[in-house]
Amino acid sequence: MKKVGGEWQSADAAARGHRRRPRGTLLLLALAAMSGLALPRVTFAKEPVAGPLTVLVYNYRRASPQTLAQAEREAGAIFAQAGVRTVWLDCPVRDAMTDPPQPCQGAKGASVVTLRILAGHVQDAFLDSVSGFATAPALAAVYYDHTPPLPEWDTYKSDVAVVLGCVITHEIGHLLLGPHGHSVHGIMQGRWDSEQIKLALMGKLLFLPEESKVMQDEVRARIEPRRDNVASVRSAP
Repeated sequence: MKKVGGEWQSADAAARGHRRRPRGTLLLLALAAMSGLALPRVTFAKEPVAGPLTVLVYNYRRASPQTLAQAEREAGAIFAQAGVRTVWLDCPVRDAMTDPPQPCQGAKGASVVTLRILAGHVQDAFLDSVSGFATAPALAAVYYDHTPPLPEWDTYKSDVAVVLGCVITHEIGHLLLGPHGHSVHGIMQGRWDSEQIKLALMGKLLFLPEESKVMQDEVRARIEPRRDNVASVRSAP
């Protein structure tokens, strides 16, 4: 994935590189190779078939730009694996009256959603347990300081970004799947424990096939009205 004009394009993330693995994994890989055991197949993101879904990112928490950029790449790659192309725009959170024109101001329509990176405490009265919330049809938020914790042995900052990317994906997933989009498996599970974090760090916390199909249809439905309007304008006498 390359950042062009302030935006991350997930189609480029399909060929993302090798992720840092938890301590001990290299030893396990070496033992498996020596013993002739089959290793897990590395799965790269397939070519997205629906989109783009544009995500306007407002970093109110002032999270590290490097961490947020990597989280966006992670989320984009997960959506690409589900067949949905995403475009990420990092938007300023200063006074809009004093800011120069920027790409976020021109991004409008049903295929545009807003993501807020927030500080503060999780309020269980209206949030699910994955450290964020989603308000249909186009607002998702993540509480940066309350993302699911990494294992005690894990001190890699890159792994923090991976988990953050998965949380972002979960909340935006609600916008495409509906408020009752929790599942018993995969990235849309309502509660995450050590098993989900382990899958996230391995790049295996993904959408289920049926969820992918629903999201593809939803993104197409959000884009098609815009295309219909353009066609009607062009055909007008």
